[in-house]
Amino acid sequence: MLIYLTRRRDAVRSAKRFERLDEIINESSDSDEGQHRKHMLFLIAEIIRDRAANRRDKIVPQLVIGFILHRSLQKQNDQSGENRHRHPVINRVQMRTFVAMLARYPVMDWHSSVGELKDMVNTKLERPRRFRRASLMACSILLLTGTVACKKKPTDQIVAVVNGEEISMQELNAELGNVKLPDGVDKKVVQQQLLQRVIDRRVLAQAAKDQGIDRDPNFIVEQRRVNEALLVDKLAKRTADSIPVPTAAEIDKFVAGNPTLFAGRKIYSVDQIAFQMPADAKRLKALEPAKTMDAVAATLTEMKIPFKRGTQKVDSGNVPPEQMQRILALPRSEPFIIPQGQTVTANLIIDSADAPMPAEQTKPLAVRALRAQALSKQGGDRLKEARAKAKIEYQTGFEPPAVKPAAVPGAPAAAK
Repeated sequence: MLIYLTRRRDAVRSAKRFERLDEIINESSDSDEGQHRKHMLFLIAEIIRDRAANRRDKIVPQLVIGFILHRSLQKQNDQSGENRHRHPVINRVQMRTFVAMLARYPVMDWHSSVGELKDMVNTKLERPRRFRRASLMACSILLLTGTVACKKKPTDQIVAVVNGEEISMQELNAELGNVKLPDGVDKKVVQQQLLQRVIDRRVLAQAAKDQGIDRDPNFIVEQRRVNEALLVDKLAKRTADSIPVPTAAEIDKFVAGNPTLFAGRKIYSVDQIAFQMPADAKRLKALEPAKTMDAVAATLTEMKIPFKRGTQKVDSGNVPPEQMQRILALPRSEPFIIPQGQTVTANLIIDSADAPMPAEQTKPLAVRALRAQALSKQGGDRLKEARAKAKIEYQTGFEPPAVKPAAVPGAPAAAK
C-alpha cells in the first residue's frame, strides 16, 4: 500500500512540480545563494522529468534513503536557522528525489551510479559541506540496499539470473522458436541446452560492456541499423497478418491471367552465361549489340569480366509473369539479360517442356502470390506516406540525384 500511494502521489505531483520549478529558477537571483539554488533546482527538475517519463521502480531503496536524507537535512537546517530560507517546493520534493536519478540504471550498475552521484555532489554543483555529507551517507546506504536488491532469484517466468540480469521464459521460448525440433525429441532437454546458449551469449555481452564496446561509435551505428531492420521486418509481418484471404473469384482471375505460373508452366533449357555485376552497372550497355551467346562471351572477355557458361533449367513458375512475357516476345535466337542481385545472367532458350501446375497446388500458390502482391503494394504505399510526412534535411551534396540513374548494382531490372 505504501508503494502504491507513493507512486500515485508522485505521478500526480510531477507535472505541477516541474512547472513550479521553472518559475522558481527564473526568480532566483545571481548571488552565490541564488546560483546554488539554481543548480539544485535544475537537478530536481531533471529528476522529476525523468521520474515522470521513465518509471524504473526501485522504490524501496529510494524511500529508505529519502527518509534519512530528509530527516538529516531538516535537522541540520533547523540547527543552523536556515530552514526559513528553503523554498516550500524543495521541502515537498525532499532530498530523496536526488536519489531517484539512480532509478534509471539497472541494479547491477548501481556501483557506478554511486560514483557518478559522488562526483556530482562534490564537484559539479559545489554544494555546502553538510549536503555533501548527507549525500555521501545516502550513497553508502545505496550500496547496502543495492546489494540486497541484487540477490534476484529465478522464479515464476524467470528461468535464470546472470549477474543480476534476468532471462525470462519468453526469451527462452523465442530462442526455441528458431529451432526446428525433430520428432520425438524431449522439449525440456532442448530448452535446457538453449538456455546455456543464452547464458553464454549474455555473459559475453556483459564482458563486452565491461570493455566499453557498447559505447563504441561503430557499435552504436551497427546496433541502430540492426534495430531498424528488425522493426521494419516486424512491421511487414504485422501488415501481412492484416491482409485478408483472397476470395474464390480473385483466385480464379489470377490463375487465368498468369498461365505461365499454372496451366501454361514450362521448364526451359537455356544456354547460360553467368558473371558478377560490375561496379559500374552502365558497362552492361556494351552487351546490347550482342545478338548471340558467342558475341556475349566475346564482349565479356574484351571487358575482362570473368564468367561461367553452361546449360541450366529455368522454371517459368519462378519467373515473374511480366518478365516471362517479355522473354517470350524476343526472337528465339536472341539472348536476354537478367540481373539477379549481384549476379547477371545471359540466357538463350534452346528447348522447353510442358510442366503444368498440379490442380491441388494451384489454389495455395495463387493465394500466396496474391497475398505477396498485396503486401508489396501496402508496403510501397506505407513507405510513400511515411516519406511524405517525414521532415528530411540533407547536407549539401547528399541530396537525391536529380536524374534517376540508368541502373543500380543489385537492383532488379526488366529482362532485355
